[in-house]
Amino acid sequence: MEEAPQIRRSIHKPYRYDNTIHGHAENLEMVFFIMTPLLIGVIIMRSAIGPWSLLIFGVSVIVGSILLFKLYNIFFHRYYRIVKRKNDDKSVYYIIQSYVSSKKLEKIVQKKNIKWVDVESYYSSNGENPSEREKAERFFDQKTIKNDVDEIVISEIKKSIYKPKFLHKLLENNNLHIKEIVMPGILLGIVFIFVFFKSLLFFMGSPLGPIKAFSILGVIILGILAVCILYIRKNNRYLRLIERKESQGRYQNTSYYIQSFISRKRLEKIKEKKNIKWKSYKKYGVDQELSRKDAKYYFHQYTTEKKIIDEVL
Repeated sequence: MEEAPQIRRSIHKPYRYDNTIHGHAENLEMVFFIMTPLLIGVIIMRSAIGPWSLLIFGVSVIVGSILLFKLYNIFFHRYYRIVKRKNDDKSVYYIIQSYVSSKKLEKIVQKKNIKWVDVESYYSSNGENPSEREKAERFFDQKTIKNDVDEIVISEIKKSIYKPKFLHKLLENNNLHIKEIVMPGILLGIVFIFVFFKSLLFFMGSPLGPIKAFSILGVIILGILAVCILYIRKNNRYLRLIERKESQGRYQNTSYYIQSFISRKRLEKIKEKKNIKWKSYKKYGVDQELSRKDAKYYFHQYTTEKKIIDEVL
């Protein structure tokens, strides 16, 4: 096995979902890394402090998992290298290998007994193939060189003919990302369930308890429905088309994206605003990154009213 002389530190956190690596999934070893010490700590604290309620236990597990995961991503780093592997049948593999460690790059370069893990390979059946090697080098640069992105708007802003769904309105209208509300939502859900059942048990203790409990539940449901109806009625989705050029060493890429913004304002007001945080738009299985031809096609489909003619036979 022949090693490439260069080892670089990844620009990304060591544990993250990466859809640019074929077959890459969430790392199962992180489950054991996080949950084992967490559960041991929870058991020790439970025995020391006394019985906990289900709410406190659930919040402790969630907060502890997030904290351990964040600490691990702070103190550990991922490193990449390229190796060329030859077989007896003259086939050649250009392989990207990865290693996670808390040591600095200088220490990693000096170490000889590191167990590198293959994460991506490029196969050449007829000996050394420059094009396959270039693919490996582009992948290597994509993971280890800071991305220089230039975005150019290549279309006017248009109103979508499709009405946005409630969840999309909640996220895009407030410029929130799904990750920013999932965890607070889970915690609020746990608190809501806990308070609701505690209140239900309290009211059940009196003769009018069931009536009061279901009256409170009915008011909550009606309030949620009223908010949803009022919120859904007034929002519009606006779309635009952008060209994105990425440069990371030998990795160069030009792609096209449809971006979306949801607002109650009219189209004229949206065109005047300069500080809008546009979101990538997905619909009907169309991925974020598109060719120029496909991007223009879908943009036209989503923003142009279709003429329908009914003919009586």
